[in-house]
Amino acid sequence: MKKLLLFIPAVALCQLLVSCDNGWLYKPTQFIVPAPPPPKRGFISGDSLAKFCGLKDVILLYNWSIQGEMTPTLYYVNFSDSNPTPIQMKKPVGREDWYANSPMPSPDGKLVAYYVFQGAQCEAYVQQLDPAAVPILVASPGSDPHFYKDPQGNLWVTYANITGILTGSLTSDSSYVTYKQQVNAINGQKIGLPDTLVHLPFYGGISKDGRYLCTGYAGAYIYDFSDSSLHAINSGVQTCNPSISTDSILTDRMMFLNFPGPQNINNFPTTSVGEHKMVFIVDKSNSLVNAFNVNTVLDASVVEWQCPEWSNNPDYFAALASQDQVNYDIYLVQISTGKAFRLNIPKEFQVNWSSTPYVFFAGGAS
Repeated sequence: MKKLLLFIPAVALCQLLVSCDNGWLYKPTQFIVPAPPPPKRGFISGDSLAKFCGLKDVILLYNWSIQGEMTPTLYYVNFSDSNPTPIQMKKPVGREDWYANSPMPSPDGKLVAYYVFQGAQCEAYVQQLDPAAVPILVASPGSDPHFYKDPQGNLWVTYANITGILTGSLTSDSSYVTYKQQVNAINGQKIGLPDTLVHLPFYGGISKDGRYLCTGYAGAYIYDFSDSSLHAINSGVQTCNPSISTDSILTDRMMFLNFPGPQNINNFPTTSVGEHKMVFIVDKSNSLVNAFNVNTVLDASVVEWQCPEWSNNPDYFAALASQDQVNYDIYLVQISTGKAFRLNIPKEFQVNWSSTPYVFFAGGAS
């Protein structure tokens, strides 16, 4: 009887094993890098923000990863909520360990465009501003996507077909292209095939009137569609984080972050400037419009700016700043006054140097 009792469970176990795929319970699965959980708190209240800019119906977009890990995920914070809390967005399936970068909202704030990259590979995506929204592939390869609403009300996404590549001298012989892809304004789905804008890579977006593109890094340029002219900006000096003006009238202006040394900008002194000390606004004639020294806007102890980005309200830009080049705070800067307001609470939450903030004002664009 004892042998029979032992035999019965043994037979049952064998039947269970063979009934499973390949006759075995364990099936190996691919390891996926988990997205970092957002902090539970860490941002100022909407009422505090409203005292600075007159509005709390504001959304902050940024990317974030656990310190030391370079697989950032996108998050957003809605300051009109009673307790502004970061909300994590989904990453594209199969791209969980890629770097998510440069979130850009649509004109109505309902969609977000961004790109993911790993090494030289890059893909542009659009998805609804919702934690459950599924990313929609716009282009592969594709980088630095920006929204553009044409005079007929159609919504487009502009993007380059390469990331991080820009020589000091651009020519029409470039094998790199900037495209625009029409998308559905409600769900972000692609409509038709992409149109070629110019056979050059532009990373800083398109102006509100559709006349100008801007780009930066090894060389900075503004491109004018009205006469197909290319205007060199700060020639011979590397720039970072280019972004085009979001004003509806003053559209021929770009913002960027400086590299060290003398700057080649009209009406700006030729004295040397420390790396990432200045956020510049320059027009297509390469003339200085505004300059924001991090030690003047904030204080002398701050080491540098990182990742400035013009908001949809042309009087504001968002940027990171740090005292130790390890922990960074997110600031909203008013261009007309040069005043800055910190959006995060430092004791509770700070970001990485590459967290690329964008501040969206609901109804706040000109």
